[in-house]
Parts: sequence; C-alpha cells; structure tokens
Amino acid sequence: MANEPSEKKKMPVGAPPKGGARFPRQPLADALPWARKLVSKTHLAPQAKDVVLSGVVATRGPRGEIKISTLKQYGLMEGTSAAYTATDLAKNICRAPDNELKPLYQSSVLNAKVFNLLFETFHGDEVTRAKLKQRVSELNVHPDELDNCVDIYIASMQLAGLGISDGDRFSHISMEDRGKIVSASENNAAAQSSDAPVELKDDHAPTSDDHKKEDVIDKRRIRQNGSVFNINVNLDASLDTDKLERQLQLLKRYGAL
Repeated sequence: MANEPSEKKKMPVGAPPKGGARFPRQPLADALPWARKLVSKTHLAPQAKDVVLSGVVATRGPRGEIKISTLKQYGLMEGTSAAYTATDLAKNICRAPDNELKPLYQSSVLNAKVFNLLFETFHGDEVTRAKLKQRVSELNVHPDELDNCVDIYIASMQLAGLGISDGDRFSHISMEDRGKIVSASENNAAAQSSDAPVELKDDHAPTSDDHKKEDVIDKRRIRQNGSVFNINVNLDASLDTDKLERQLQLLKRYGAL
C-alpha cells in the first residue's frame, strides 16, 4: 500500500518565511516605543525574555520573537534570553532632545545589515522601488519578503532623515550630507553643554554671623569664552575694607566690572 503524502507543515501565524537574509520586520517608528519601555524595564537590571515579551513588546509567540529580533537588529537591545537589556544607543535616544535624534536614528537604521548594505549601494542616488527590490534580492532576502523589506527600509530611512520618497522613487542622501548631520548634532550638543549656567561662589562670602545683616545681592550674567556664568555676590554695607576689596577683585576677575 502506497504511503499517503504527509500534510505540509504550516508556519505559525505571524512568522516570516524561513531562510534568507535577516532584516527588521518592523519599521523603526514601531520599534522606538518598545525601546523606551526596554530602557525603563531594564534600568536596574537585565530582564529575562518572558518579561520582555510581556512587559516590553506586549506580544508572545512568533510575533513577539519578531519584535525582539527587530530591537536587536536596530541595535536597541542586547544580551541573551536570560538577561536582555537596553543598549547605550537606546538610552541615548530616550534622553536626547528632538534636534539630536536624527543621527541616533540613522545609527539605529544602519545597524541592520541589509539596510546598511542598501545605503552603501545607493547613497547619493535616486532609485526606483524596482531597483531597491532587485538589490534586496541580491542580498539574499527571501523572495516572499522583497516588497516588505523595501517598504520597511523606505519608511525607516525617511524617519532617520536618510532619504525622501517621491512616488515610485526614493532619493538617498550622500555620505557627505550624513556626515554634516552628525557633525551639526555633535556641535549643538557641545554648545548646549558649554552654555549651561554655572554659579561661581565667593570664597570669602559672609559667614553665618552676618545673616542678620541686610544683604544687597548683585546678580550679573556675563559671557566668557563662549559660556554663560551666573555670579551671585553678597555685599554688606558693614564689610571692612579688606572684605570689600576681595569682593571687588572677584567681580573684576570674571569681567563683571
């Protein structure tokens, strides 16, 4: 009696076809909320996969595994199933102001190998979706996932400021322009750091014995070497000559007089 053909094993619902090069199965915009939750959940200690599935991506089964893989490929999560934690990149994204997010998003998108290879191939070029799909196929992405890969690539690249979609065409920025974005963000961060107000205290400020006396507070904001300082100097009408002279020297030293 001939053997009956075995029933073809079905893939779990939500699971991508097996085989082929890996790529993030979700756009970066979808992964960012998970990254923020991961930073919060792993602030004190790494967490096991069960906690990440329930408390971070809120999905179990094959779809939950896909989300975990997406976080890893975007460089937002690291570790093993026994101890997952947020990466420094994820933490930087969570605490960065809006004007410093683009370079961080770019690092995240280009952390995905297939997306990085696509950008290396087409940076500075305007190409059609068909051309992107052809290159994705050359990178050994599963044939059933070519269109999905292109869609996710375009959406994530636009969010990161690495290109602009116009109908059937996608324009990539050049490597030079990307370098300018990174440099501008670094310079802005450095400027914000140097402009932070600093309070300079007088080593010879009145002691607790003088607290009952009426103080006249002279507050001045001055700029020196590109930085802003707040100088608070307490002047008392009853100060002796030596103390008054030291107060005046302090003001002159920082250009307030």
